[in-house]
Amino acid sequence: MAEFFPWREAPKADFAVLGDPIDHSRSPQIHHAAYAVHQLGYKYVRIQVPSDEFTSALEQLQALGYQGVNVTIPHKGLAAEWAANLDEVASAASASNCLNLATREGRNFDGPGFWATAPAFTNALILGTGGSARSIAAGAKGRRVSVWGRNRSRAESLGLPVVESLELSDFDLVINATSASLSGDALLIEWREGKGWAVDLLPGNTPFLDEAKAHGWQVQDGLPMLVEQAALSFEWWTGLAAPRESMMEAARR
Repeated sequence: MAEFFPWREAPKADFAVLGDPIDHSRSPQIHHAAYAVHQLGYKYVRIQVPSDEFTSALEQLQALGYQGVNVTIPHKGLAAEWAANLDEVASAASASNCLNLATREGRNFDGPGFWATAPAFTNALILGTGGSARSIAAGAKGRRVSVWGRNRSRAESLGLPVVESLELSDFDLVINATSASLSGDALLIEWREGKGWAVDLLPGNTPFLDEAKAHGWQVQDGLPMLVEQAALSFEWWTGLAAPRESMMEAARR
């Protein structure tokens, strides 16, 4: 299990990723690769934060001198609420995955990170209605993208066409933005053989990707998106160009 800290035991550091659970996160190794290239002495750590203690955790990290944090499941909505200023994507998604603790600015690099690394497609389907799904939807302007969610009203709130079933005959890109790969819940998808690309936002192999491969689909895990949003976070915080190749190499280790 990777090292992480309950927020009350957070060490002195410069940056962190906050979530619950958080031990699976590859963010520290990705960011430290960028620090090494630029010869920066920054430290980046994993911090576990329950949802009802999110604001208290941020206050403690501010007091400890942290400059910024990335935010993952399930806190992206809380991060947007905490921020005094949001960028366009974070505002549209009501979700932020990157905070500047000094200025209380919030950004959302999930959507830009996804679309910068997405396979070519003609018609895409987003599965899920959480913070990551909303971020991807917010960047879908000019693209043919629909959404499916267990709760129709939440799905409609993404501002995209809503589909009722997981029958994929009309789509050549399906994006798993649900928490199913973390929770182990099954998605009852009706795959069309050899149709297109399946992308899971979780890095590494997942049951969703295994099922897609079994039906002849090409697959991509969440690593490209993770590295790109990390690169955008690094550039926003430091003003330096992110060494994406080095960051990807670190993510794969």
